[in-house]
Amino acid sequence: MHTIRQNSRDDSHKAARNILVIGGDDVGLAVAEYLSEGNQSVTFVSEPKPSAVADEVNSIHRKLSGAQDVRALASETTDIDLVVVIGSDSETLLLGYLIRCELDPREVLADISNPANEPAFEGTGVDHIDIPQLLSEYICDRYG
Repeated sequence: MHTIRQNSRDDSHKAARNILVIGGDDVGLAVAEYLSEGNQSVTFVSEPKPSAVADEVNSIHRKLSGAQDVRALASETTDIDLVVVIGSDSETLLLGYLIRCELDPREVLADISNPANEPAFEGTGVDHIDIPQLLSEYICDRYG
């Protein structure tokens, strides 16, 4: 069983240079921060909530808007290679699909926390990471 499910898309092997991380509050911000340590341009989109941590991270572009307003986001965002959507399974499914349709980035990746929801992502063009499986594989590899 694989932890990351991928849909076949052209050029999926190329490095992502422009990455958009949507949602996830502090988790999304942490993902954006880790990604910004490479050669990528990272934009973090979150609800308009103050965050002292976000102000300290200068290498991340930050957009404060409702992530659900995908059309407005599409008009402001160009040349995105990878979109990472973080949140509840229902949010990531809906936002991931809308992002796929409106922005058509090379890849859309969503986290899922309930493995029973995996079938809902099939055919949407949204790749997904099964977080509980990833965590349990890590624990088994390290401690098992």
